[in-house]
Amino acid sequence: MGLDIKRNKKGLYNINSSMSDENNKDWISEKEAIKELILRQWFRFVEESIKIYMEFPSGYCVNGKMSIVKEKHCVGGRWILDNWNDEAINKKFSEICKELDIVIDTTD
Repeated sequence: MGLDIKRNKKGLYNINSSMSDENNKDWISEKEAIKELILRQWFRFVEESIKIYMEFPSGYCVNGKMSIVKEKHCVGGRWILDNWNDEAINKKFSEICKELDIVIDTTD
């Protein structure tokens, strides 16, 4: 993942990516740090979901052979790069969930 997490004497955290130019100068509470890490994982899940939807079966072993479908190979990743904003990515994820009848309900 490449995260550099620091904690100061006041118990506050600073989270920076060691793999990109992303640099968070703010010191945040433990709850805020946990929230940021969970949201990073959520976004990763959404990204991977879009890639699977747009690329499957390309990149998977099907009947014992790696499947590379030329017209589907890496199109999900390319779409994400071309549409790099929360609104477009969230909309695409919602469309996919609706089409596949996936309901993510976090209520009790």
